[in-house]
Amino acid sequence: MGKEEPERLQRDDATGKQLLTAILDRVGLPVRPCYCRGDVLRILGVKRQAFSRMVNFYDEYPDGRIVKPWMLDSFRVLGHYRVPFDDLTAWLERNREKALERIHKNDD
Repeated sequence: MGKEEPERLQRDDATGKQLLTAILDRVGLPVRPCYCRGDVLRILGVKRQAFSRMVNFYDEYPDGRIVKPWMLDSFRVLGHYRVPFDDLTAWLERNREKALERIHKNDD
């Protein structure tokens, strides 16, 4: 008995912020305004090469829509990538299945 199982986030109405907060809890990171590359690798569960592809090929249509859902917006500070919290939440909303898989990895 003891510890209660946390509610599983599988609802379609879960926001990107809820998804990101659940992942941050799972990987042991605090909520921050932006995250460095290493943190994003842990949050999204991707390899360095995949992260590079996600940020280097980021592009938007003139109306503001993102060209591919797997692309991730970022900025650089002294050559180091930073990804804002809001851009991570938007990515998780676009890639909901990946987010839910990441949250519930190894749950039985």
